[in-house]
Amino acid sequence: MSSERVFLRRKAVPAMQAAGERLKEHWHRLDGDVRGELLSLFAEVEKRLWAAASDVERADVAIEFLQKLERMPVLAPLLGDILDAAKGRRLRGKRVQVDSQVLETVLDMLADARTVRRSLIREDVKQPLAPPLPWPHEPKMVGDEEEMAGEEPESPLVVERYTDVNFPEQVRLDQPPVPLTVSLTRQPVEWSLVTERVAMELTSGGPEDVLVILRAEDFEEAYGRTMQPITVYPERDSDPIVFFLRPLSLGNKRIVLDFYHRNRNVGSASFVTQVVEADVSVAVRPVSTEPVAVRTSSPGALPPDLELRVTLSDDQRTLHFMLHSVHSEVGVHFTPAGSVRLACPPREHLGHLFDELNILARKRLEERSVLQQEQIRARLESIGQNLHRDLFSPELKQAYRRFRDSLRGKSILITSDEPWIPWEMVKPYDDSDLEDIIDDEFLCERFQLSRWLAGNGLPDAVEVGSATLVVPESGLEHVKQEEEYFQSLGQTGIAVRVPFLRRVSEVGSLLEQGEVSLWHFACHGNFNSERPGESAVELADGELRPSDIVGPKATGVKLARPLVFLNACHTSQLGFALTGLDGWAERFVNAGASGFVGSAWEVHDELAAEFAVKFYDELWDGAPLGEAFHRARLHVKGLDETNPTWLAYTLYGDPMGKARIAAV
Repeated sequence: MSSERVFLRRKAVPAMQAAGERLKEHWHRLDGDVRGELLSLFAEVEKRLWAAASDVERADVAIEFLQKLERMPVLAPLLGDILDAAKGRRLRGKRVQVDSQVLETVLDMLADARTVRRSLIREDVKQPLAPPLPWPHEPKMVGDEEEMAGEEPESPLVVERYTDVNFPEQVRLDQPPVPLTVSLTRQPVEWSLVTERVAMELTSGGPEDVLVILRAEDFEEAYGRTMQPITVYPERDSDPIVFFLRPLSLGNKRIVLDFYHRNRNVGSASFVTQVVEADVSVAVRPVSTEPVAVRTSSPGALPPDLELRVTLSDDQRTLHFMLHSVHSEVGVHFTPAGSVRLACPPREHLGHLFDELNILARKRLEERSVLQQEQIRARLESIGQNLHRDLFSPELKQAYRRFRDSLRGKSILITSDEPWIPWEMVKPYDDSDLEDIIDDEFLCERFQLSRWLAGNGLPDAVEVGSATLVVPESGLEHVKQEEEYFQSLGQTGIAVRVPFLRRVSEVGSLLEQGEVSLWHFACHGNFNSERPGESAVELADGELRPSDIVGPKATGVKLARPLVFLNACHTSQLGFALTGLDGWAERFVNAGASGFVGSAWEVHDELAAEFAVKFYDELWDGAPLGEAFHRARLHVKGLDETNPTWLAYTLYGDPMGKARIAAV
């Protein structure tokens, strides 16, 4: 080997560091095309540095890096002295060891290239942008359990940011990896593909990391980085992070981004892109959407014991799963858990099931013979086991085997793109291991199960200062129990609005005022078979539909952040049924409600009243939402386990959150 080469090896790594610092200092003076070329070079160098097996190999990487910089004429005024010094024999010195500390410095230098702004992200940049580089160790997220223990937050600063997402509306199947860039900005960005509002509290008043989780249907992340931290600063926009996506098949594909702060989901953003044939010209038409209402999580808020994230593909049939737990013994950390493809969209797939459960809910225990009770009990178990067979992927079934005992009685949050699947009624049965056959209770019986709709961040508490009851004349005997309960609610310190509401106009007017933080509906539901998402509740002067929660009414929900309990019962006289839960849950949750309770199918009026009273009593006694809901469910099951009312109820909210009675 020539003495020149040996000498260059001695000088290459420190020269590489010096060049990086100079580029960092003058980054924004460089032309966009030059920055794009440099970012591609950084990606290549970073990959080779990590793969290098020795100091000699690392030095060779540094030499080639410097040689490529030298071939870029535009950099001569900036780097000429550094490059000359690296080659000049007059600066010969002793050999420099490329130890881990030096390598970390180099990687940090390369990572600083993430400061490139949105001008580098536009479609006219020919070279792909380099992905943000991984830390030499796994980044520690603010709020990890061991970091949170025993610490009191100091001067938390509430910040609100908006997602700035850039990706083509169409990509060709033969394209090289396409950059997906994500920033969190202080103001909505007009050209962002999707705009969602993300809020959080910075406990120290300084910058903190938010973990961004990517799930891209039928795309491969070129560098295997589907999780990246993005730093949120108190005073400015975040630097962008970049994912590189390689398309794998043709068609419309859904891409989902979840944002986690202190292990809690503070927001999600999703969009659809189209993968086209190689010879199709690609069009880019970014679409802007209105931001949605979310809230911060307070520094002391605890994450659920387990979160199941369910993503629905653009085909509306394929469900993708991810599991996450802060408990190390559970063994999942944003872990993919497979996927399943249904024969049809969930709403259609489960329609017949709701019809059957509606019928089973119409009779109480004393109206059935012992034989009928056993038949119904067996039928409910069969329904639950079929749901487990159809909805759980093999990976999810294996994961369930691991956490079923350690999390028994603990909280599970299902954050989903769809509100139709009755996860509460899934009854695991697994004989894949004949020496360890699983035949468990329903999920909602074994765990404190709750849900949330992807998009909004999960509020960590419910502030209840005032309450109202919506109760038209219905002929339901046991609705009187709910009326009496709300009449006595003032003893807890909650201001109850009287007289109770009976008309659509009264409900609309009070919603617009944005002053009521607990809404309880005790009425009939009217199922709309043609538009299930528009299934209405019957009031004295007409119907109230989910689509009515819009405009000033939605603003009122955003202001009040209420807990909404929709207790819509069956009556044999009118034959109404409410199975359009998706419309109501979606409207109230997306408008800003702190929690929503409803039933996925008809509920018996007596059992419905028992459920509501027990749930509220547990809340006022200080139980978290998930625990209070679980106790109410088991209470109603104890009254009549053959009636599926106890399985029908669904909680949208933080299972670890509590109801706080606030002065009005």
